[in-house]
Amino acid sequence: MIAVWCYWKGLFGGLYYDDSHVIRENKLIRIESLGWDSLVSAANSFLAGGRQLSMLSFGLNFYFFGELIFAFKAVNLALHLLTGFVLFVSTKMLISALNQSDTNIADSGHAGVKWVPLLTASFWILYPINLSTVLYISQRMTILASLFIAIGIACYLFVRISGLANYKKLVLIFGSTAVCTLLAYSSKENGILLPAYVLLIEAVVFQQWLNRIRGMWDGSHIYKVIAGVILVLAVLSAIEILSPFVIRQIDGYAGREFTLYERVLTQFRALTFYLSQILVPNNAELSMWHDDIEISKGLFQPFTTLVSILVILGLLIIAMGTASRNRIISLSILWFFLGHSLESTFIPLEMIHEHRNYFPSYGVALLISYLVLSSKYFRKEVTAIIILSMFALNVSVLHARAKIWSHEQIKAVHEANYHPYSPLAQFTMARYLYGAGIDGDSKAAELAEKVLVENISLDRTTVASEMLLILLSDQSHIDLQPTWIASAAQKIKKTGYSAINSRAISGLLEHLQKDTSKLDPAQFEPVFAELEDHRHPQLLTFAAVFNTEITRNYDKGFSLFEKAAQISNNRPAFRLNLLRAQLKMRRFKGACESFEYLESLPQKKTLMIQKEMGQAREWLDGKCA
Repeated sequence: MIAVWCYWKGLFGGLYYDDSHVIRENKLIRIESLGWDSLVSAANSFLAGGRQLSMLSFGLNFYFFGELIFAFKAVNLALHLLTGFVLFVSTKMLISALNQSDTNIADSGHAGVKWVPLLTASFWILYPINLSTVLYISQRMTILASLFIAIGIACYLFVRISGLANYKKLVLIFGSTAVCTLLAYSSKENGILLPAYVLLIEAVVFQQWLNRIRGMWDGSHIYKVIAGVILVLAVLSAIEILSPFVIRQIDGYAGREFTLYERVLTQFRALTFYLSQILVPNNAELSMWHDDIEISKGLFQPFTTLVSILVILGLLIIAMGTASRNRIISLSILWFFLGHSLESTFIPLEMIHEHRNYFPSYGVALLISYLVLSSKYFRKEVTAIIILSMFALNVSVLHARAKIWSHEQIKAVHEANYHPYSPLAQFTMARYLYGAGIDGDSKAAELAEKVLVENISLDRTTVASEMLLILLSDQSHIDLQPTWIASAAQKIKKTGYSAINSRAISGLLEHLQKDTSKLDPAQFEPVFAELEDHRHPQLLTFAAVFNTEITRNYDKGFSLFEKAAQISNNRPAFRLNLLRAQLKMRRFKGACESFEYLESLPQKKTLMIQKEMGQAREWLDGKCA
């Protein structure tokens, strides 16, 4: 009830960032029946592929509640509360398992320990840092993945502490873990961590197989040799299996303004920042955008890099040191870091996002609850004051933050004010000023220009500000400056493809094709010329559309469509673009080949282009042998 009260105003907020392509622009989730084809279409509608269960949930949301944004957010909140309840149940079983183990948790006899599950789940549900997961609709993917991980852990613990025979336990644990991992992974890729969480609990809480290994090590030398050989083979196998994945990640840094080394260093500071905002939340620091974080160039650049590394190493040392005598402390610390092992390490993602803490923050809640409730040094009155103070802080910050998220404009202005060096925060505020500016508010247009011009120097990788300034100049009294076009061309040359660049360039293309546009297409040839030099199918497609639909240079545009299809290995969307160009230029032989290729693909790969293929089938009727 407290959580619903805190979140209530935030449920009336709008759509943000990825919600555009996941919800607003996604026609396939707008299902009107529960037929198999409709459900499959919705499930496979994520642009990057995968996450079928999450996308299916959005389709069902639309079927039952229509376009109502409140309903999407309310379902997120319901799933959040359900996940909290499952974590409560899991914590009860964890405490029970720890008390039944060979070495009891320290102070397990303390009367307050029985309240650890309730306090842990309550803290976790009310953590303000988790709000950006609940009210950011597309992050339902994170919530669902966490829910199925939590269910998998609960099933494992239930079977593990049951009185079943060992072989039955093994079958049920492997079966439930496999099913829940599949469901979690189908919600979001970090659902793959469920088996790692099960192994973590098994190693830290039960420790039976660790004790067996220790016993082997104290025994015959032959066991040591065998263990050494197995370890070496395991390491070599891991390198062989993971090296292609690691190489792909290194290649992924080409479009980033930081290197792999810089990202890993910066992540130490990111983790300590997350911990500070879980323990002492502050709405001046919490934000949807954290692209203003300083990149760590070395251990002393900035100095807080070394401090953060020492803090995290200290926590890991504590986790190792308490693994035998106080397992709950060890488990809590390792839980947090395991949850960050994918998104906060070497994979070339954006530096910081609060939703990465959604499941890991349970470890912090468990640790704090246990330390407060099991301490011998606090009287009951002191313990009650500490708990109430932490609740008051979380509830007040969460409630205030939900009010900020209750309106897109309030949220944009708040984040821009407290994050003046965040390009995305500043750009988001400028978008609202832009809307007012093109509606005739001259002061809003001037302020939007000021914010966007300043943002050009802040944002060194994306062309969003330049593109918005160009559109603003065509729809208000603001004059178009050649430097904006030059800046966009230079950034594209340096950075190439990114999701933000893609949307910004797409917006300019759509505007140039409108009859109301007064912009001279020739001015933008330097921008689209840079797109041609990148080996990315989406950028080549933008250049192809510019040449065919705007400058009418059909031959050049056609060659770019061909190149995009070739580079993408004939992915359906890009082969369809080529098919359209072939039809437009009446190259029916090539069009028939493209159509036959698309027809030969499994239906799940062409699900999103079935309507276009139906039109092509009509146009090619009688023209293919």
